[in-house]
Amino acid sequence: MRTRLLVTVTVLAGSTGDARAQEVRREFAELHMGVAVRIELYAPDDGTARTAARAAYARIAELEDIMSDYRAESEVRRLAERPDAAVPVSLDAAARRVGWRKVRADSVTRSIRLDTAGMGLDLGGIAKGYILDQALLVLGRHGVTRALIQAGGDIVVGDPPPGRAGWRVAVPGGGEAVRGRAGALAHAALSLSGDTEQYVIVAGVRYSHVVDPRTGVGLTSRRQAAVVAEDGLTADGLATALTVLDDARGAELLHAYPGVVAEVRRVP
Repeated sequence: MRTRLLVTVTVLAGSTGDARAQEVRREFAELHMGVAVRIELYAPDDGTARTAARAAYARIAELEDIMSDYRAESEVRRLAERPDAAVPVSLDAAARRVGWRKVRADSVTRSIRLDTAGMGLDLGGIAKGYILDQALLVLGRHGVTRALIQAGGDIVVGDPPPGRAGWRVAVPGGGEAVRGRAGALAHAALSLSGDTEQYVIVAGVRYSHVVDPRTGVGLTSRRQAAVVAEDGLTADGLATALTVLDDARGAELLHAYPGVVAEVRRVP
């Protein structure tokens, strides 16, 4: 059973002189994807706010049921169900099953095939950003465009709050470029990736929850990335990738994404 926590805070938005000046501000929170997903929005009235938030959370739950690799009935888990899936293998053997080139997507039949027996599909580096994008779209369909949705280190935003240029988002340890964009965020997304909260220490070595596909084990580089992009899918994916790549490869990757602001730093 999914545990849900719903919190509502009522605050009247400040006057801006336009037709939306008296929008009300609401905050909601529910547990999804292993974290508290927070929605802050402005709506014409309380009923609209609650209806929109419920619909957004329903969409989040729907996509989590599809993309989760923890739920036995999810589509991602069913895709990986093979007779040898639970057989222990060596690290070298597991590494040979890694790689996006072993995933075949057919746009005509809308199907996916994994080329190598024993492979699984993990969407952890992109799913959260995509799901938040979808939740923001649902809010918009219910007439709520001024909204911020946060899940852990991932944030997506739509229109800014009344009378502001953007949403003010604090980025601890962020550099000037990221803090500048995050201080007035609108129609954009911010993602943070690193081992600050999700890690394990084995024999005195700190391993990140992000697995390095080149070694098959968690990262030990202590790299942390902050990315501001036009949507959550892009920001989430780039932030994860930048913690894996070195500085040169990371800079090369970012050249393909003009308009993205990103910073990578090493934590002592």
